[in-house]
Amino acid sequence: MSICVDAKNLIFERKFEEASRLFSAAVDCYEETNLPQGGPLIVDLWSQRAGALNKANKYEESLKDSARAIYYKGDCREAWLEKAKSLHGLRRYEEARDELEELMGTWGGGDEAIRSSYNKAVFECRKSNRVDYYELLGVGKVASEMEIKKQYKKRALELHPDKQDTEEDKKACEEKFKLLGEGLEILCDQFKRDLYDEGYDKESIEERVQAANRAAHHQHHDGKGYHHNYYHK
Repeated sequence: MSICVDAKNLIFERKFEEASRLFSAAVDCYEETNLPQGGPLIVDLWSQRAGALNKANKYEESLKDSARAIYYKGDCREAWLEKAKSLHGLRRYEEARDELEELMGTWGGGDEAIRSSYNKAVFECRKSNRVDYYELLGVGKVASEMEIKKQYKKRALELHPDKQDTEEDKKACEEKFKLLGEGLEILCDQFKRDLYDEGYDKESIEERVQAANRAAHHQHHDGKGYHHNYYHK
C-alpha cells in the first residue's frame, strides 16, 4: 500500500502522529475489504501503527494495537517488541519482564532483539527498585564529593541507631544507616557514581567493578580502567 510507504516516510521525518493517522487509514481500508480479520497484512499494519504510536508517546493506544496483532499471531516479533516498549513507557517494567521471560523460554530465546528487550526490562526493574542515594543523603545530583561527605556526617548522626529512643526506631534506622554508608561509598567513587547515574543498582555496580578489576589485572597496567588493587587499598 502506498499509504504505508508514506507513513514510513513520515516516521523517518519524525512526524509520528501523522504517520499513525496514515496507518489508521490503511487499517480502515483493509477492514473495508473481505480479507481475513487476522490475516498477515492487518497484523503487520497493527504492529506498524503500534510503533508509530509508541514514538508519539501514545503508549496505551499502541498497547491495544500490539495486543491485537499478538492475539492473531502469537509469535509476531514486531508486535511483542512494540508491546514491551509501550509497557516501558507506562513504567510497567515488571509486566514487560515477565512476559518477555515467557517468550525467552519458547521461540524468543534465540531472537537477539527479544533477548535485548528482555534485558532492558530486567534493567529497568532493578533501576526502579533501587535506593535513591541522593535523596537518602539529602544532596542534589550535582553535589561535589566534599558536599556529599559533609551531608553524610550530618545524616549519620541523625540516623545512628544509638541515637534513637525506642527499639522500633532503632530497627528502622539500622537499615537506613547501612544504606547511607552504601550511598557514601558509591557517590564518592567516580567510576561507581557514573554507573549509578546511568541507572545501575548496587549489585550491578559491584559486578562491573569486579569485571573492570579483572580486565585491568589481565592487562598488567594501570593506564586504562581500574587496577585490581584500587579497591583493596
